[in-house]
Amino acid sequence: MSLRGKNSQGQTLSEIRREKRRKRKTRKRILLGLMLILMICIGLLFTPLFNLKEIDLNGNEKVSAKEILDKSGFVLGENIFKFRLNQAGENIAKIPYINSVILQRKLPKSIEITVTECIPLAYIQSSGGMVVVDKDGKVLEKKEEQTSYMIPILFDF
Repeated sequence: MSLRGKNSQGQTLSEIRREKRRKRKTRKRILLGLMLILMICIGLLFTPLFNLKEIDLNGNEKVSAKEILDKSGFVLGENIFKFRLNQAGENIAKIPYINSVILQRKLPKSIEITVTECIPLAYIQSSGGMVVVDKDGKVLEKKEEQTSYMIPILFDF
């Protein structure tokens, strides 16, 4: 075999070998780059730099901060990337007085929770007692009697 021979595309054997070496080097570089990115991601998950140190809570008046934090499932000292914000938001939204929730990671060590509460619109009187509803008809709470809100009472006949 001579190195001077040409293939069907007009390349010499040395050119073909050079191209194969170049492709192998490129594959190795891509693999090393992916491994480096993976190691960095794993390192970020386990480094104490991103451990949750504070939780900022905004917008709550009626609902206690303790109730919101209990529903969120956030634990101080855990890595902030381990928490599923969507799941925590769904859990917080199940609280009757919560209308909407926005959760954001604030790097490197905090999470911000912003809630919008429902505004009571009326009491509805029924045989089982009274319920407080908002403008969408969402039942906020059940009461035995009218108490703290200055809102109209609707009767069920």
